[in-house]
Amino acid sequence: MHILEILLIIFSILVVVGTISFYLYRKYRNLSTGECAHCHKSRKKLLKEYRKMYNSNNKNE
Repeated sequence: MHILEILLIIFSILVVVGTISFYLYRKYRNLSTGECAHCHKSRKKLLKEYRKMYNSNNKNE
């Protein structure tokens, strides 16, 4: 094997291992891993504001 082939194999393995470890890290930390990763955070914020607004209205009634 030539040095170029060895480097290509090592680089390919590093890319695969890096991708899998990134996915596992995001799963372990309960972060979004799908297409719309940022939607989860904005949905939580919107839901928190909704609950704050309507729970305060129900306590006053």
